[in-house]
Amino acid sequence: MFAGIVIFLILVWLYRLSIRTIREDRLTYVVSLLESIIPTAKQQAEYCRIQSDKMKADSLHVPHLQLEANRDPKRLSDKVDQEGVYHAFLNKYGRAKENYKKFKNIYGTIDFLDYAIDDLISFNLKTNDAI
Repeated sequence: MFAGIVIFLILVWLYRLSIRTIREDRLTYVVSLLESIIPTAKQQAEYCRIQSDKMKADSLHVPHLQLEANRDPKRLSDKVDQEGVYHAFLNKYGRAKENYKKFKNIYGTIDFLDYAIDDLISFNLKTNDAI
């Protein structure tokens, strides 16, 4: 009987440890994606500025928009288990009202970037079709 209780407690402890590890790994993965997304998003914004300047200089010519080759925004918005990341985020930073808002804002920005990149790709395809 005593051995059964000890085994049960060990199993519960291992389960909690594995859940904590999974949560930490999820956040580590999301942070690594964000660290990849932020500089490429800034570079893409610069390419858009250059594109705009070229179009202002010659409004009859629509040059091809240079694109950053990084699909991490798509990966983060579509492939990552957002609910799991949500729980890991709240577990790490607490269940305060401002943390719910922070998480929502983070994923809102990720979704915006994902849609914006899709629109930029579509713009290039339409530009190619018009030529």
